[in-house]
Amino acid sequence: MPAVEKLLRDELKRVADTVQPGQLRPLRIPAPGRRWRPRLLPAAAAAAVVAVTVVVALLAGVPAGPKPAPASPQVAAVIPRYYLTLTDVPNRQRLLETELVIRDSASGRVTGTATILTDDFPAPVTAAAAPDDRSFIIGTYEPDPTGTQATGYQEYRFFRLPISAAGRPGRLTELPAYPVPMYAYVEGIALSPDGNLLAVSSLYSLGGQNGPAAGKVEVINLVTGKTRIWTAAAQDGHYYAAGPPSWADGDRMIAFTWQRGDNLRTSNSVTEGVRLLDTAAPGDNLMDSRSIMTSSAVEGTIQSAVITPDGRDVIVATSRDLPAGGNRGTVVAQIAEAQVASGGPVHVLRTQTASYTVNTQYLLLDSSQVLSLDPTGRYALVQCIRFGWMDLGGPDPGRFTALPAYPPGQVAWGVW
Repeated sequence: MPAVEKLLRDELKRVADTVQPGQLRPLRIPAPGRRWRPRLLPAAAAAAVVAVTVVVALLAGVPAGPKPAPASPQVAAVIPRYYLTLTDVPNRQRLLETELVIRDSASGRVTGTATILTDDFPAPVTAAAAPDDRSFIIGTYEPDPTGTQATGYQEYRFFRLPISAAGRPGRLTELPAYPVPMYAYVEGIALSPDGNLLAVSSLYSLGGQNGPAAGKVEVINLVTGKTRIWTAAAQDGHYYAAGPPSWADGDRMIAFTWQRGDNLRTSNSVTEGVRLLDTAAPGDNLMDSRSIMTSSAVEGTIQSAVITPDGRDVIVATSRDLPAGGNRGTVVAQIAEAQVASGGPVHVLRTQTASYTVNTQYLLLDSSQVLSLDPTGRYALVQCIRFGWMDLGGPDPGRFTALPAYPPGQVAWGVW
């Protein structure tokens, strides 16, 4: 064997032997439907390339370059530090005021409270967490605001609630007025990952309080104040509406449950599935949104759904009842996930059951909710009879940690 070849072989073996087995990353097949992109070489191959470069440089008499800096370690996903829930507190006039409660996600300890002051008691509230884990956007109604005379007129108002590093809420600051329609019921709101765009889904009346209903999704730019609107017109005697929104693919895609009303005069509706709206596409017809999951894909009724930030999976909460004689039976609540590209299979992450009577049946059926995802999509704030957070990944997908604030069976509301 020539001396140069032997020197090169020995140097490659020496460097490769220094690599620990734990440093080698296993090869993975690219997910279906996703464009494959070249990835970094495994650590051993990279070390071998470095060794070749060094040996060739030495043989050529050229000084080796500076030692490359080590790669930055990937930041592990962690649960948001604080979550927000609601409670009703009687004031001096014995009217129930809505109180925002900030709690520590690790322990459930209350770190501070803030009160929503409107003329609605208690005030209906929607909320969205900012991606920096340091503020929330709060939405609520103000009935019969100053300067209006129409009975039943409701103005929707938005506030920003800052949170200190210690979880102390600051002062609620009202944001500029945005064109949420009169006689609207806001289903939910969500902030884009950069915190600049606020998605609002609502069901509103076309002709006053008792007029035909229509669904609406709007995206408000909190920096410029510009708003883009999509609406769903009534068809064949039915109205259509989008449930609470969630963002994917940065500030482009919005997912929501899709609801069909029984008729134009009642609020009774059924959930047909989950849809995805491309906000970069032309047009303003909400009916053009794409179905990514149908109700037939899961057992029971879809109560809520969120899409993961990368747009790959939908996390859904479902419930169903198993009747028994004598007005007794069992409620089954489940949290599951499904891939968007393939439409399945549905992977059940958690199942919880509870007994009900005729008086608690509907309360328990509504106590299955996926409420919020952390910015990485790894952790979810959920209610599956019990309220808490769930690890969607790791070695034990579906691992659940209970949190205080809501007793089992009571419908929860929260966001982080």
